[in-house]
Amino acid sequence: MTDTELVAALRPVGEAFEALGVRYYLGGSVASSAHGIARASLDADVVADLEPEHVDALAARLAPAYYVPVDRLRSAVAARSSFTC
Repeated sequence: MTDTELVAALRPVGEAFEALGVRYYLGGSVASSAHGIARASLDADVVADLEPEHVDALAARLAPAYYVPVDRLRSAVAARSSFTC
């Protein structure tokens, strides 16, 4: 995967957060590269301030392009913790 492909893959996630009014930021190598600091890895960390009412709408928006484990997402939001998908 290239930087361009990673950014294209993340675009729907950012668009979904923005449509739902969710505050978020990107970290990982995609963020450091945007600030001119190259890294050997090619990854992205997404941090979002999700509330329980966002879960179903977010999953519905992302379902056409991504596998979203809704139960894990719901549990992580309730616990204010992270999850990986």
